[in-house]
Amino acid sequence: HEHEEVRDFLDCVKILKPTAIIGVSTVAKMFNKGVVEEMCKLNNRPIIFPLSNPTSKAECTAEEAFTWTKGKVLFASGSPFDPVTVDGKLHVPGQGNNAYIFPGVGLGAVVAGLKHITDDMLRISARALADMASEEDLASSCLYPALSRIREVSINIATQIAEEGHKEGLAARQVTQSDIEAAMYPNSSISTFSYKQGMGAALLRDPLLNRGLCFSAQDRIDFGLEGFLPPACFTSDQECKRMKALLSVCPTDLDKYIFLMDLQDRDNILFYQLISANIDNMMPWIYTPTVGEACQKYGQIIRQPKGMYISIKSRGSVKQIIDNWPGDNVDVVVLTDGERILGLGDLGVYGMGIPVGKLNLYTACGGIHPDRCIPLTIDVGTNTQSLIDDEFYTGLKQARVRGGEYDAFCEEVLMGLVERFPGVMIQFEDFGNTTAFDLLNRYRTKICTFNDDIQGTAAVSLAGIFSAVRVKGTHFKDELFLFGGAGEAGTGIADLIVAQLVAEGMSKEDAQKKCWLFDSKGLVVKSRLAQLQHHKIPFAHEHEEVRDFLDCVKILKPTAIIGVSTVAKMFNKGVVEEMCKLNNRPIIFPLSNPTSKAECTAEEAFTWTKGKVLFASGSPFDPVTVDGKLHVPGQGNNAYIFPGVGLGAVVAGLKHITDDMLRISARALADMASEEDLASSCLYPALSRIREVSINIATQIAEEGHKEGLAARQVTRSDIEEYMYQPSR
Repeated sequence: HEHEEVRDFLDCVKILKPTAIIGVSTVAKMFNKGVVEEMCKLNNRPIIFPLSNPTSKAECTAEEAFTWTKGKVLFASGSPFDPVTVDGKLHVPGQGNNAYIFPGVGLGAVVAGLKHITDDMLRISARALADMASEEDLASSCLYPALSRIREVSINIATQIAEEGHKEGLAARQVTQSDIEAAMYPNSSISTFSYKQGMGAALLRDPLLNRGLCFSAQDRIDFGLEGFLPPACFTSDQECKRMKALLSVCPTDLDKYIFLMDLQDRDNILFYQLISANIDNMMPWIYTPTVGEACQKYGQIIRQPKGMYISIKSRGSVKQIIDNWPGDNVDVVVLTDGERILGLGDLGVYGMGIPVGKLNLYTACGGIHPDRCIPLTIDVGTNTQSLIDDEFYTGLKQARVRGGEYDAFCEEVLMGLVERFPGVMIQFEDFGNTTAFDLLNRYRTKICTFNDDIQGTAAVSLAGIFSAVRVKGTHFKDELFLFGGAGEAGTGIADLIVAQLVAEGMSKEDAQKKCWLFDSKGLVVKSRLAQLQHHKIPFAHEHEEVRDFLDCVKILKPTAIIGVSTVAKMFNKGVVEEMCKLNNRPIIFPLSNPTSKAECTAEEAFTWTKGKVLFASGSPFDPVTVDGKLHVPGQGNNAYIFPGVGLGAVVAGLKHITDDMLRISARALADMASEEDLASSCLYPALSRIREVSINIATQIAEEGHKEGLAARQVTRSDIEEYMYQPSR
């Protein structure tokens, strides 16, 4: 327009005296206090619309506009702002969100078949939107209807622009509001998607086949993917690097877990490439300790269900449910009923995170193809009242079923799996103590099965003891073990120690006397026999009752204490220092998970023993420096054992998994700890070598299975390596 030049926005306001200022500049604070107050001088109800996005670019905030005008402003913004209170009145700032307009315009255009969208249609859309702002909206200072009414807004806009299009002769068909409502998803049952035409899009939705940006230019032509992906073609190394960069900005370990599970849901190959190449860094995110928190929040964080759930309400039809699994070739099933998830207790169906995590490690560490694995949770209820009371809990809201009904259900599930998938290995995971032992004892000679909590923990602990004895230069038979905790993990370790001592020539009775248990009531002794669970009885020795763990250490003078109690700080400073008085190189294994349940930390153990401790833990700990020496604490992670055991069992077609196989697995693992590992205080080989560990274990238990007459086929190391899944793009 004709006017002298003006360089300052405030001067423009003073000269032109506008009734409204509209910000579309992306210049933050353009509507400063001077500008807003000048607008208020000029107008009783100034119109001020700072529409720039994002919030950091807004010309002013809602709080500034309402405060500086003392609540008189008529305000709309491009970004959302919280309500503002001025002189006791609450003002709800309206957001001029384009989502009020374009969905309705598009809906009307599509249903009416409009040839063009005219300016008159846009004016009509604006009027339709404004007319839906109620007197209550306006009284609260909001110039738009509530966003919760946006589908109603869209229907009104669509109806009115369809009518306008008919008037202007631009509509292919005359439609009513009812026609528009009937066409809206999810009301409409009409789908125009053709799988033949959309094969490329379907491929991108299949996590086992999707390769994302790693599809080559030729792949994109061959599979009809052109147009569905950005033009760049990445190598797998580039994609892994990109994923690591995205992981690095996830603020918490749980966020990293969620990110990785989402990646698995869309691109299996990239997921396994990433974790296989970075297993030492990423294992704590996909399994312990992070999986514990993930299970506690499983109902909140899981977007895509994984594996299978079978409820006890389905008794009698379990076989039909198992038949729903899409593939016929399944090698490994990890099964839980969620009763004892790590050290966290009964989490019901939220325990599914454990089978999912275990099978991720079977693939990453043991090379079992992800398509040949089933994570399976059986739901028999939960005894955790907070879950039953939670309206969003996804499992059965009832107390756990026990006894004969439970046993019959488990039988139906296990026999159904074996019938559907001949030769499958079934791993029991995180069952309650009594149930775990009962299931293992009942089925270990009937099917190929394995309990990681009892047997895997035992084997990895035995491997750590082998390494500790190697460092000490002593004999295994000279060690005396005191267990803090007497559940399935503790007695499982004790049983395998006994098996090893018997294999070395000691009588079973004498071997059992090398292991002492301490439970919640104190030292496990014969005078308590009537009250003991059956798995503790072999280790109830003649002794007076002792209630305090430190007193037990002083009296029994163990060379090793092994923590499987889930009682944090059970190995306190007094206990650790007493162990150091009794032993030049005390063996201290706080194995409880997650980290918050560990009997002591690595820093405590190394510091209190001045670096003398022979240490292994269930959770990962950072290196510790004592008197200038760096100590790298070894993690007694079951992932060193179960992937190799499963791999050997599957490739050799083992009928059963025996204690001798577990002892052999422990020895194979211990033998891979190098002199450099031991010199750094680590009793295990580096996690980065875990696939090599799995191959060694698998080879040796396959050989043992052949010797015991339990292998369906004789296999070599080469056969095992050839079987292993290698994620490649």
